[in-house]
Amino acid sequence: MPNIHTEYHFEEGVSTLSSNIKRAIAIQDYSFFFIAYSSEKVIYALHAGLNPENHHQGIKELKEYLIGKFGNEVLNDCDMQILSPRFTLIPEGLFNKSDYASALDYIYPEQIDHTILDSAIEKINSVLVADGSSPIFSAQSELINAKNTEDFAAAWLNKVLSVNSGGAYIHVLSHSFLVAIVFDGKLQLFNKFDFAAKNDFMYFLLGSIQCTGLKNEILTLYLSGEISSSSPLMEQVSYYFADVKFLQERFDEHPESSKISHQFYTLIEK
Repeated sequence: MPNIHTEYHFEEGVSTLSSNIKRAIAIQDYSFFFIAYSSEKVIYALHAGLNPENHHQGIKELKEYLIGKFGNEVLNDCDMQILSPRFTLIPEGLFNKSDYASALDYIYPEQIDHTILDSAIEKINSVLVADGSSPIFSAQSELINAKNTEDFAAAWLNKVLSVNSGGAYIHVLSHSFLVAIVFDGKLQLFNKFDFAAKNDFMYFLLGSIQCTGLKNEILTLYLSGEISSSSPLMEQVSYYFADVKFLQERFDEHPESSKISHQFYTLIEK
């Protein structure tokens, strides 16, 4: 039985998803996200937990669960985003794919072959380079016929940079978070941190801001991912930041879709 954390049905009784319904999946070490939506509203959304020791079994169970709800074609030709455990941001002019693969072979000799995912971050003339060789990639490719596979961190960073507002941007995952700090129209810092407790979270977040020479009191904090207004982390961030906002997509005719959209932020294209 899949480990379901949250599930949203905004059209009860729907047993198939028509061709005009967009479908997208995101997979990280500990989490699986699926969303089906139109331009007007979210039809269905799911957030489930994964065991990083056995992604294959967890994804298989979730695939069977979704097929049971919406039929055999539900996951075919979905947009797919996967968070690689290893990635870095490189200036466009310095990126050489074969050199990066050779470096990974040297650093991680236990892996026989390395697949490189390179994603353009056009707004800053850079490339986000990720190692696509981890078991999570092979598990999804065996089980899901995705239309395209994109690096999750690159998708999030591109979307954050398109907001065109300065601030500290955070995407919260169950055991890690992405942070991007934008000021004066420039990306000042981009990183990923693992954390075990909320004190760790604040230590890494405030330390990241300090590295840029900025002060948290002057920055708006933008949140997306596995966090809500009732999360334990919210009390901490509200203490250190005067202005805290959720990154949401607007569904004008369906406020409930807007309300949950920050959880599936990178997966929604409008």
